Order: sequence, then C-alpha cells, then structure tokens
Amino acid sequence: MNVTATTNYYNATGLTPDTRHTIGTRTVDASDNINMSWVNHTARSAPLDTTPPVTVANLTGSISNNGWYISNVQVSLMATDNEGGSGVNKTEYSFDGANWSTYTVPLTVTNEGTTSVYYSSTDNAGNVESAKNRSISIDKTPPQVTINKPANGSEYILNQTLIASWSAYDLLSGVASATGTASNGSTIDTDTVGAKVFSVTATDYAGNNVTQTASYTIAYNFLGIQPPIRSDGSSIFKLGSTIPVKFRVADANGNYVSTVVSNLTHQKITDEIFGRIEESISTSAANDGNTFRYDITDNLYIFNLGTSGMATGTYQLSINLDDGTVKIVRISIKQ
Repeated sequence: MNVTATTNYYNATGLTPDTRHTIGTRTVDASDNINMSWVNHTARSAPLDTTPPVTVANLTGSISNNGWYISNVQVSLMATDNEGGSGVNKTEYSFDGANWSTYTVPLTVTNEGTTSVYYSSTDNAGNVESAKNRSISIDKTPPQVTINKPANGSEYILNQTLIASWSAYDLLSGVASATGTASNGSTIDTDTVGAKVFSVTATDYAGNNVTQTASYTIAYNFLGIQPPIRSDGSSIFKLGSTIPVKFRVADANGNYVSTVVSNLTHQKITDEIFGRIEESISTSAANDGNTFRYDITDNLYIFNLGTSGMATGTYQLSINLDDGTVKIVRISIKQ
C-alpha cells in the first residue's frame, strides 16, 4: 500500500504542539440534563503559518522623464511565502480594487494616462496579503501644436506688422517646454522678402517632442503695371518699336522700395492680335540683358523692350520679382 505524506499547516493558536491536554465535552439532552466527559489529547506537532506571502510587481517598458513611460508596460507579479511557510496558493490582481482576477501570465497595460494595478497573494494556510497597488503613467503621444499666425501658405507684405500666434498643449503628462521662431504674442521679422518657415517645437514631461511648421511668404506691395502698357492686355504696339515696361512697388507702410531685383521674360502665345488701343512707344534704347533699372526720380522700375527681333502676334510678359512672385501682362504687336 502506498502512503502519501501530507503536511497540514495551521494559522490558529491555543494548543501547544506535543503537549498533553485534557479536553472536556459537554452535552445537554432534551430534559436539560448535562453530561460532561473528559478525554486526554496530545496536540499534534504541526507547522504553524501566520505570515501572509509577499508579492512584488515588476514593470517592463520604455521609461522616460519624470516617471512616465513612452511605451506599453508589462506587469509581472512575483509572490513568495516566508521561509518554512505553507507556500503561495494564488495571486490576484485588479484594476479598480474591487473586481479581482487570478494572475496567471504577465499583464500588458496599453492605455495612455495613469493606470492603477492592485495585487495580493494568499498562501496555503489561508493567510491573505494586504492589497498593494502600483500606478503606471503612460504617455506615448507628443504635444499638439497649432500655429495660427503666420498662417501656412499665406502671403504678407514687406514691413507689415505680424504678430506670432500659436499654442501647444498636451492632455497627458503636460507641456514641459515650447519654443517658436518668435515667442507667442511677439513681432515676427518681415523686413526681408521671400519664402519663410515659422516653426514651433514642444516637449511634454514624458520627453515626447514635436516640431510644427508653417510656410509663408513676405512679398512687395506691387502697385501695378504703369503706362504705356495697360494691365487688361489691350495694348497694341508696332513691330520694331521700343516698349517701356514700368512698375512700382512699395512696402506695407506705403514707402517705395528701390532695392528690388527683377527681370523680364516674354513668350509668344498666339499669332493673333488682341486689343483695342494702339499705345504710344518709347524712343529710348532697349536695356542690356533682361534686368529692370530703377528710376529714382519717378520711383519706377523700367525695362525698355525692343521688338525689332519679334514677330507680330500676342505676347505674355512676365516680370519676375526677387520676392518669388511673377506679375504677368499681355501685349500685342502688329506690323
């Protein structure tokens, strides 16, 4: 016959192991007669376990600044009983401290924000560990940046007053720092023309960061094509004449700008001639190259376009400014 030895643990007190005790039993019958009987009993020597187990939570993930994780977090629970104790019977966990589940495999916390994990273990003697908890803070998302001004894709005028307007916020760990090309509410530099990029970089307390940009342009205030060319494309000139192409530019304050670098190109678009009015022509010589010159007396940019090498028809003239813009006008040339 095979006999399996089983060790029973107790967490009660009152009997001294291996000591002979006299135990009395009292019975009462229906007539209220009391009968006492006494037996001698030797308390069996058995292990005594009154100490609950201890559970440790180990967290695995990418921890960054200020105790925040920037990844999912794996929670592993490890329980041990005291030396010579009855051993761990089970480990339980909860996310609200009220509804408990038996722990079998590591848990993975994926939700951003702060999650509390409660845990407790019970040994084979029935001792229950007081519940513990660990708070896990996760922020995997960088801050959000909004740039209101300069608005992406917008055009502003040279020397225009332009106030930076932007914001940065983070709903999880919060914004630790945010810096822009110009501080929020301060003046943006508009004293040079061309394509510009405004940027804002924000970092949250978990260490996530983001850079948001807005592309915009600073341009001249183009005051239009000047006579003898009409801006509506109705001007007709004689073949072989010299046509003065003129324009003015200013800044946002109405001051004429004399430092523009500009040139003229032309392209024939049809053999037909469109227009109603034959304009007067200039007798001055054509410019060398295709760059406009500045006339400080009249605050005009002038290019004398010679037409002797051109054919009759309608042409598109393109005035290319160094602010990146192109101003277009049509003229017709007839025999």
